[in-house]
Amino acid sequence: MKLGFLGSGTIALAVITGIEKSALRVERLVASTADMAQSRQMAADLPRLELTEDSQYVVDNADIIFVALPGQVCEKVLKGLVFRPGQKLVSFVPTESCARLAEMTGHKLPVFRAVPLPFAAEHKTVTPIFPADKDVHNIFAHIGGALDLDSEEDFRLFMMAASFMGVYYAFLNCFNEWLGSKTSKKAEAALYLAKIFNALSAEAVKQDKVDFPRLEREYSTKGGTNEMISRLMQEKGGLEALKKSLDEVLRHISR
Repeated sequence: MKLGFLGSGTIALAVITGIEKSALRVERLVASTADMAQSRQMAADLPRLELTEDSQYVVDNADIIFVALPGQVCEKVLKGLVFRPGQKLVSFVPTESCARLAEMTGHKLPVFRAVPLPFAAEHKTVTPIFPADKDVHNIFAHIGGALDLDSEEDFRLFMMAASFMGVYYAFLNCFNEWLGSKTSKKAEAALYLAKIFNALSAEAVKQDKVDFPRLEREYSTKGGTNEMISRLMQEKGGLEALKKSLDEVLRHISR
C-alpha cells in the first residue's frame, strides 16, 4: 500500500508518525510541503517519509491520498491534480463536504472524510470516518481505532467533539489563572490541575459504558464544593454559553 499526503502540517505528521509506529504494512509514504526546510525538521524522526514540493508527485505515487491542506487552498490544489482509477481520497479538511470534494476532483475517485487528532501519533485516539471503507478503516484501526459513521451529519457532530481541544485547555487555563492569582506556587498549580484532569479522563475511559452524569454525581459530594461549583456554573449560564458556541460552529461547518 502506498500512502500520499497533500500537506505536512501537525495532523498529517501525527498520522504518519502513528503509521510508522504501527504494524501496518506500507510500501511508500510521501507528503507534499510548501516549506521543505521546516518540514524536514519536523519529520526528522520519520526516515521513510519522502517530502516533495510537487503535489502531483504525491498523487502519482500513492494509492490512498490524504488531504491535509488549509481550507482556503484545498480547492485550488485539488482542481489542478490528475487522478487515476483505483485511487481513494481521504480529506482531513473540516469545512468541505464529500460532495464538494468530489466536485473538486472531477468525480474521478471515491472520496472519504476523517478527523484524526494529534494523539494519533501515539495511538491514543479514535478517528471518525465517513463513509465506511475497509481500507481507510484499517489504516486508522492501526493508529488508535476507527469509528465508521453512517451519515455526514453524524460525521460533522463527531468532528465538533474533536474541536473541543482548545476550549478544554482554555477551561484549564481559567482554573490555573484563578489559582495562580492566589498562590505563589504558580508552576505547581498548573501541573496539579493537569494531573487532576488527566486522572478524571482516565477514570471515564475505564468505564464499560461512559456515563458522564453518573461520574459527575460520584465526584460531587452532596453539599460539597464540587457540587456547588457545578450548580453555580449551570445557574450562571456557563454551560448554556458552551452549547450556544457549539451550535454556532456547527452551523458554520454545515454551510
